[in-house]
Amino acid sequence: MDVRSFIVQYTDKDTLERVFAGPVFPTEEEAFQKQTELEEQGHIDVVVESENDIEQDRE
Repeated sequence: MDVRSFIVQYTDKDTLERVFAGPVFPTEEEAFQKQTELEEQGHIDVVVESENDIEQDRE
């Protein structure tokens, strides 16, 4: 069974630090809603990554 979760990564608008361990969501839809919310708040380079993709990048 392939259980996926989605992480929202972004650059904080105030500190300009990259947030790699951002909020985690069980569905892609919820992650994209959070992405929109963070973009509306002015955060930079907001992306949605699946935890599976991140694990594969580390290998």
